[in-house]
Amino acid sequence: MPVTRSRSGKLPVKSSKNLSISSDEDDFDMEESSIIVNPEKPVFQTIQTDANLPSGLCLMRKLDDGKMEIIDFSQIPFYRMGSEEIGQAIKLVPGRLELFENALKELKSIESKIGQGFATDKIFRFLKLPIELRNMVYTILVKSSSTVHLRYGHGPTDLTLAIRATCRQIYDEASPIFYRNNFRFYEVPKDPLAIISFEKLGVNMREVTFEWWAFVQKDKHALRMIGSFPKLEILHIVITRWCVGDLRRPRRQRLHQNDNSISKFSKTAGFDEIASIRGLKKVTVSFSTTNGPFRGSVSDAQLRTFEDFLNRELTQPKPKLQPAAAKRRSAGATKSKKSKRSRANDDEDDYLP
Repeated sequence: MPVTRSRSGKLPVKSSKNLSISSDEDDFDMEESSIIVNPEKPVFQTIQTDANLPSGLCLMRKLDDGKMEIIDFSQIPFYRMGSEEIGQAIKLVPGRLELFENALKELKSIESKIGQGFATDKIFRFLKLPIELRNMVYTILVKSSSTVHLRYGHGPTDLTLAIRATCRQIYDEASPIFYRNNFRFYEVPKDPLAIISFEKLGVNMREVTFEWWAFVQKDKHALRMIGSFPKLEILHIVITRWCVGDLRRPRRQRLHQNDNSISKFSKTAGFDEIASIRGLKKVTVSFSTTNGPFRGSVSDAQLRTFEDFLNRELTQPKPKLQPAAAKRRSAGATKSKKSKRSRANDDEDDYLP
């Protein structure tokens, strides 16, 4: 027979005294019996008694004289529990009222525990696995075998990201593995909410693939955002046909314009933003499989030279950020300085009528 603890959390203890189980509401007396509690497991308790107690859900309350009061819900009709007589019997005894109040508060928890115990053979205790095995499961579920597209309508099809919404612990364990994916970055979204989500995602990105189309504004903003990712380690640049030879989107570039070994790429829109990225560990350059340069416009040797150049430049350490106080002092000094001509104009303005 299942036994519900009272608010004190105490269970019946071994006692040599005889225990009389009775009911104030029902007109019958149960014979005296001796109860011996033998705790075999933390959850289950064995009670030995000579009384003919039925199985079912009940509440137990310890009395002052060492006896136990049992309320067996399986044997009490529904209409009787709702009668005025039973209501008065519960309210007039403080211990009973407290027992019912606590049982009512814990009812959902008790129902959930019963459901858990009943479905034990259908529930897999995932968090009981060692962390090494859980990481293997996370790798299968949230680590894609291909590039993850950061674009609406081009999401990964082989990922099961719903596991990250299970609980906080699983989210914290699976997220570092998810951020090991190779994310394909196209452009900075225009939707403010999408920008916020991209920024949160970019904080943890470690590997990014960028397809260079030589767009004047779109590529510039996308590359600046990529350069702001603090944990980025690997950058894959995919060259399209519009990046070499055919400069239909010209925009003057300023960095490394005297280096003839990379002249095929250094005049393309977006080159300055690419060459300004720092703090990476590896850079790869490849041709686009669908929109690659025309044959003969750029050789494999020129591509490798450009890749070596980017690995040399982009793997340099990031510049140290200027402290906020120094920035304020510098801004104040710049603002306070005036040219002689402006000071002269100020002096002349003072004498104007």
